[in-house]
Amino acid sequence: MGKLIRFLGGAAVGAAIGTAAAVFLAPQSGKELQGRIMARREAAMAAARTEAASRERALRAELGARMDALAIKRHALKD
Repeated sequence: MGKLIRFLGGAAVGAAIGTAAAVFLAPQSGKELQGRIMARREAAMAAARTEAASRERALRAELGARMDALAIKRHALKD
């Protein structure tokens, strides 16, 4: 899980650097650039929401499996 967090952190930093470079190096008008930045921001936010939801489902499934395993162990100890 630590590797995933480091990867996502690196991806976020890379995205921020890329966005900053686009802002300073883009040969477009301000309005066009603002529109592109907003579109990319919205796409990045949608991707982040999708990834967060996917990770939440995986963690909930893992938690459920661990709780089931614990319940089975508790039941076995009672017998």
